[in-house]
Amino acid sequence: MINEDNEGMDTGSPSHEQAPSQPPPPPPPPPPQHSQDQPIYTHQPLSALHPPVSVGEWIVAMLLMLIPIVNIVLIFVWAFGGNTNPSKSNYFKAILIVIAISIALGIIFSIAFAGVVAAIFSNAFRIFH
Repeated sequence: MINEDNEGMDTGSPSHEQAPSQPPPPPPPPPPQHSQDQPIYTHQPLSALHPPVSVGEWIVAMLLMLIPIVNIVLIFVWAFGGNTNPSKSNYFKAILIVIAISIALGIIFSIAFAGVVAAIFSNAFRIFH
């Protein structure tokens, strides 16, 4: 006898029942509309965030630059320190660039001068010998 009730048995044929269909995804939200109610963000200049360096601070900085070894340390601290006013930081970065250029030019001119002196002495020894 054939069991007409197919419960628990795999007949091998596809089921006529379909999975419930899902609703389509909602459309993307529209772009925001600019209205009078929205705040307008404006760029604030750095002077509003960082007050200018006072004359007294510059005088103290110049006096500290007169102390040997301390001046070298302070140039690097003020040039690359995180809590330094941007104008003061840029000034001391410029000082470091000028120092580097001066050292490079000093080396170049010293080598050139040594070459000229060597040439003069080599000619002088030929004349006297």
